[in-house]
This record gives sequence, C-alpha cells and structure tokens, in this order.
Amino acid sequence: MMQPPILNNTLPEQLKEVDVLCDFARLMLLSLLHENPETAYDLQKKFQQKFCKNISVSFVYSFLNKLRDEKMATQIMIPTSDNKKKRCFSLTKKGRMFYENVLQRFLKISRIAFQGSLNRCQTCNVTIFQRGKLLTSSSKQIFFCCTSCRSAANHSKTSSP
Repeated sequence: MMQPPILNNTLPEQLKEVDVLCDFARLMLLSLLHENPETAYDLQKKFQQKFCKNISVSFVYSFLNKLRDEKMATQIMIPTSDNKKKRCFSLTKKGRMFYENVLQRFLKISRIAFQGSLNRCQTCNVTIFQRGKLLTSSSKQIFFCCTSCRSAANHSKTSSP
C-alpha cells in the first residue's frame, strides 16, 4: 500500500509555491471574514491592504462559494447608504469553528517551525519574532525586544555593585 506523499517525505510534483500561497491566501481571507461580513470586493481590497499582495475577485468568489457549499458561510444582503443592497458573506457557526481549528493548527505549526530561530528579550522575556536589539559583551550576545529594554538592562548593569 502506497503512503500518502506527506508521510513518505515527498511532495507531489504538482505542488507548487503558488498552491501553498493560495492556501495561505484562503486562511487570510477566512480571518478577514471572521472579523465581519464582507463582499468579495471588500475582501479583495482588505487583503491587498493588509498583505500587500493582489488576489483576483474570481479567486475570492471561488473560495466564498466553497465555504457556502460546505455550510461554513452564508450569503446575506446588507443595505447601503444609497438604498441599494450589497451581497455579503458571513461565517456560520460551523465556519467559525472551522476557522478556530485551522488557526490553532497554523499557530502550532508556526511555533514548531520557528521555535529554534526565535530569541527572547533578556529584560521582559517576550519572544522576538523579528530582529531584536543586540548587545554584545565579552563574546556573549544578548537580545532585547526594544531599545527601552536594552537601556533598562544597561542601566541596571551600571548601577549594580
């Protein structure tokens, strides 16, 4: 019996970077939809603003229709200021639960993937996801999340007996 590709440490040939990015885009669309009911065009605009990437409205509609078909989203008509109605999509309870589960899995995978490459601030112990403020002393590297923490550490170092 042949194992699924991911279990035998190989990826299908047809899996491309664009597939992974599309899945990420779907997760981000789900997150935007989790915030408020939105039209496909509004989702497209917000996606572009937040992530500086363009996605097509047809991609958004395709995803919204899949969510609707799976009973994870409903289509609602919301009145506009000019007495018209716009077609919005809203997550159902099933869709919200799906989003929460996917988000938790994504966060768990992210923690595992980045755990070894993250540093902690020496002053306040927060996890530093981007370049921190580095202080080097006697061949030891110490990381800080901000200049305030670095200054506090320098101040306590100089005021120690």
